Amino acid sequence: MPELIKDPRFRNEGCRVEHRTQIREILDSWSHELTRAEITEKLGGNVPFGPVNDIRDIFDDPHAWARKMLVEIDNPGSEQTAIVAGQPIKFSRTSAQVGARAPMLDGHGDAIRAETRVASAPGFH
Repeated sequence: MPELIKDPRFRNEGCRVEHRTQIREILDSWSHELTRAEITEKLGGNVPFGPVNDIRDIFDDPHAWARKMLVEIDNPGSEQTAIVAGQPIKFSRTSAQVGARAPMLDGHGDAIRAETRVASAPGFH
């Protein structure tokens, strides 16, 4: 939309902030009928942007799997594994992995109740 370059409403950041409602309306109208691929092609790497993904998009994205942002773990009581979010921060020398699944209902109950009995015992400070 090269015609917007000379539009005084958008000449600098202050003006763009003041007219952000109009900018959103223009962008919504422009992008409404376009696919993500078409938007990517039109912006041609000149405008920083990223898609807003829904859960299906994330599960279908090979990059999310390659970066281990989706991790399969055991799922007791089911024949299927569970898929959970992986560690988002990656370090070159420190492995960050999903350590364990959440406990089953009352999975740590005995240990917690034992701690509570010790902590409430006479003479415990």
